[in-house]
Amino acid sequence: MKAHRLASYFPMLEGEEFDKLVKDIKEKGQIHPITIFDGQILDGLNRYRACQSLGIEPITEEYQGNDALGYVISENIRRRQMTVSQRAMLATEMLPEYETEAKKEKLDHGPKVKTEKDWPTTKAASEFDISGKSVRRAKRIKEQAPEKVEAIIQGTENIRSVDTELRQASAKKRTEENIKKGIQKKVKETPKAVKDYFTALTQYTNALEFALEIEKHKMFAHESLNIIKGKHERIRQLMKTLEGGISQ
Repeated sequence: MKAHRLASYFPMLEGEEFDKLVKDIKEKGQIHPITIFDGQILDGLNRYRACQSLGIEPITEEYQGNDALGYVISENIRRRQMTVSQRAMLATEMLPEYETEAKKEKLDHGPKVKTEKDWPTTKAASEFDISGKSVRRAKRIKEQAPEKVEAIIQGTENIRSVDTELRQASAKKRTEENIKKGIQKKVKETPKAVKDYFTALTQYTNALEFALEIEKHKMFAHESLNIIKGKHERIRQLMKTLEGGISQ
């Protein structure tokens, strides 16, 4: 039997958790029926898998309500101990269901029905018992780091830490872009930059020759040696980088 699309949003039990469920059903029997809707499993997919592994016929019942979306969310939230991060990301994953619900509402009751622009987000947040801010944060993560979605749903990562990483990466990128723009602006505003460099290099050469004359007369204090070494080492590094870049 296939899983209904609404049931497929929720993570499957794996490993030790699934083994505990199998053991429980084996020892106590299947206490809670599997809910069927449109010939598919709406709720109880893990119980169905456990029954299959035990080779027993599962107990099922037909869904009788008129809000399958609300039902499957309520059952899973009530039964599972999900974190705020997990609920927020699942709410974000299920936003298309709420968007479809909003469109259906307008079709059923005519164009006069007013649905708020962010109604899907508000509705999802309410049913998952979280804030709209948490849903919007999860939505931002889904857009910027879709590879993190599954880890958050599984509970191995949380929205706060992932969101912090994204904000730090964004800030770093903006800083790098601003530095790059600043250099580009400086070059653009100084069209004779290369000529200015050679002028400064000549001045530096003259300064070195003058320093040699001072050294001959032992006019540098002994404490100046470490300062000179440090400055010259920095200059050597810059020159090496520049020469390497020009040779490429």
